[in-house]
Amino acid sequence: MMLGEPEFVIQVESSVRPFRDVLLGLFFIGIGMLIDPAILPQIWHCLAGCAAYFAGAKPCWWRRWCEERIGSLARGLPGCCWAVGGEFGLRCWPIALDANVIDVHLGQIALTSVLFSMIAGHF
Repeated sequence: MMLGEPEFVIQVESSVRPFRDVLLGLFFIGIGMLIDPAILPQIWHCLAGCAAYFAGAKPCWWRRWCEERIGSLARGLPGCCWAVGGEFGLRCWPIALDANVIDVHLGQIALTSVLFSMIAGHF
């Protein structure tokens, strides 16, 4: 952040970009290795429900929350936008699985639904 001043931002970005891309690729490869493809046929209905939540309920909830607190921001948000899980969710679920905070079956559902919502949101 200190080197990100306006006069150095282009130089720092060009120096860091190759490492950022490699580390981002390793992150998604690691997350993909956590998903068990054999369990997908058993949990497809839960994945469909989570995808419906991300597509419909999450934007509606967010819009209502904004209207109560920040009225002008809520009016600017489209009500039909596709909401996706994020990289933070992809990082939290494996930590919870490693710490045995959640069940492995529930962890697979959560991890896979966040990943699939991110994939679907980019199309």
